[in-house]
Amino acid sequence: MKDRIRQFIEAIGWSDRQWLFFWVVLAFVVLVPVVMMISGWKLSSLNDVLIWLTGIVVLVYTIETQGLRFEMVRQNEMAVKPFLVLRIKGDRWQRQLTVKNIGKGAALFVRIEDVSLRKVAGDITAMRDRVVGNVATFSQLNYIEPGEEAGCQALCATDPRAGRINLDFLPSIDPETAEDNYELIIHYQDVESRPHQTRMRMGKDGVELIRPATWKFGGIVHDQS
Repeated sequence: MKDRIRQFIEAIGWSDRQWLFFWVVLAFVVLVPVVMMISGWKLSSLNDVLIWLTGIVVLVYTIETQGLRFEMVRQNEMAVKPFLVLRIKGDRWQRQLTVKNIGKGAALFVRIEDVSLRKVAGDITAMRDRVVGNVATFSQLNYIEPGEEAGCQALCATDPRAGRINLDFLPSIDPETAEDNYELIIHYQDVESRPHQTRMRMGKDGVELIRPATWKFGGIVHDQS
């Protein structure tokens, strides 16, 4: 019986919002007459019934229209929204960190936050004490078109007083060679100057999307992301 009910509901094809409206209206239709009977209040004429029903219809229509408006705003923002992800291309001898735009809009002013070093791999291991600020830095990108991919340098600069050298940070986030996990945060803007952010975890446990934190629709942040 439960399976048949579920199949019937799925066949209707209503959204969650539409089902919410249905239950609200049903509650009005059922509960209001019950309350009226208990309180002893009676409708004096057919006009009162029509006014009551009209009020319910107007309420439902208003809420549904507002929902459609939010959906249109969401679709419009999706049309210009970029979404960036990181990946490492190539083998351990010739690898490159790349930023790819899998969204529908161009990403502008792409910047990855500096990362504080913990467990490191590769050439950094022997020169850890010479790294300036004990951080890895990333090159910035002006823009990335939808569907395009751009290379990004991940380096640790040594103290100039000891001879400045740019050490490759990639071995420390490449799953094949990493000894720890690092959280990388990408900041970027869309063509309407709205800020966006993607968080990824890269390292010994692989590559994982933590949360695209700024899928903002109508001023509301939705987990995507």
